[in-house]
Amino acid sequence: MVKELIKTLKDLGFTVLGDEEQKNKTKEEFIDLLKNVAAREDLKDDYCFICIVLSYGQDGVITCYDETHSPKDPTADMQLPVSELQGCLKGDKCKKLLLKPKIFMLQLSQPGMKD
Repeated sequence: MVKELIKTLKDLGFTVLGDEEQKNKTKEEFIDLLKNVAAREDLKDDYCFICIVLSYGQDGVITCYDETHSPKDPTADMQLPVSELQGCLKGDKCKKLLLKPKIFMLQLSQPGMKD
């Protein structure tokens, strides 16, 4: 599913950062990934930014990876509010995306729930 999504975005003319899916990111790795995006110089030529997250979580809070805990029983260190990710791309931290749409698409599943 992710490979098809990446292909579709490329076909629509989007630049996909990293040609493969990013899997099993801890909270810190997730934040670092967005901070690295915010530091990119080539964003000035882009019309918008889209972040797509397929993970566990609920109500705008992503459950990040932790090799010692299950997403069925997440710790506070595994919880990442989307607002924290959005903060990585605010104008003072990412001037290249200032006044450009930043779109966050989340598909968050609760462990044990069927699609």
